[in-house]
Amino acid sequence: MNQEPVFSRAGQVLLDYLRGELVPAVLGAPDMIRLAYPGQEEEFRLGLFLHDMEEVRPNGPPGMTRLGEDSRRHPDLSLAMDFMAFVNRKTAFSKLEAVDELVMLEGVYRAVHGVSGLELDGRKLRLNFHPLSRAEKAALWQSVSTPLQPAAYFTLEPVPVPSGRIRRIPPVREVEVRTGRKGRR
Repeated sequence: MNQEPVFSRAGQVLLDYLRGELVPAVLGAPDMIRLAYPGQEEEFRLGLFLHDMEEVRPNGPPGMTRLGEDSRRHPDLSLAMDFMAFVNRKTAFSKLEAVDELVMLEGVYRAVHGVSGLELDGRKLRLNFHPLSRAEKAALWQSVSTPLQPAAYFTLEPVPVPSGRIRRIPPVREVEVRTGRKGRR
């Protein structure tokens, strides 16, 4: 198992996929798309911003995994990571036209719609659009002190987060059972 943080690897899987789909047709170079936050004043055209996460439990809480006779590992987490793809309007040296913004967002929508085969640690990941209301979008953009602008919103799931909590459980050595008859009344 890779020791690099899971969130970082999940973001990199998404970034690599979008680079493969958007470079060179939509973006000129691989460094023009990166993990960033809105308002970041760096040289990139398209940013991916992780704005929310939540636990996914399709079948209820999982049980502990047996590691040995006297130890159990707490269950792994499965997370849904909500991303926003936005166009960086604060690029210092290159002009960005409104039509360029539309072309980039259309490229992202096409890539997310046609995705297949994303994997992390041998587990398949799904990439789906995440519909947000206009009020939710405005609140999200206000939280990063930026006015509302067009963006693509999608969810990457289930991202497996392995548990490191191990619990020692002493094995049962002896069991005493007493039985007796209940009296009739």
